[in-house]
Amino acid sequence: MNRESVWRTAGIFGLAACAIALCEFPTWFLAESPLPSFADAPAISAFAARNSTLYLTRTLMDMLAFACLTGAVALDTIGARPDPSVLRGLHESTFLMYGSVALILLGMMLGIAAIQALSTRALPRWNGVLAAVTSGLCFVFVPTMYFGTDPTGFYTASGWGTAVGATFPFMAWILATSVVLVRKRPQGR
Repeated sequence: MNRESVWRTAGIFGLAACAIALCEFPTWFLAESPLPSFADAPAISAFAARNSTLYLTRTLMDMLAFACLTGAVALDTIGARPDPSVLRGLHESTFLMYGSVALILLGMMLGIAAIQALSTRALPRWNGVLAAVTSGLCFVFVPTMYFGTDPTGFYTASGWGTAVGATFPFMAWILATSVVLVRKRPQGR
């Protein structure tokens, strides 16, 4: 495989990842009813049972990140005997894994990508700057784990601020990088 085909293949896989994420995003708004308080175990159980197909669909679409924990919430509802204590534990276990822990890893990866893009000039300078800014945004949202689990809150472990402040910028960087890689031409031609 030559250098140009490696770039193009990497770009195509990045675009595919963006497409999957963009298709998954609307599923977070399709639940049959609003997510109840996690302190209300019977309501959480009923919510998970009503939305089990949606949970499994999200799990399938987010192949790597949500395969273990979020899918388990839906699996516990099959047979219409959901266990409230299990469901609450499974729900809450995802907050740190896909919140602060994931943000640390994304921030580190983007920091490395920024250094590589800026030092090797394999990608345009703006791409390295975008990676650096997005890395910083990831680290800004790591402390959300200290501010509760209110899903309607902006700066909470399960709040929507992380998606707006870190996840969307990360997806924008993947999209921009993928387009650059697909369009990149080898030097000297």
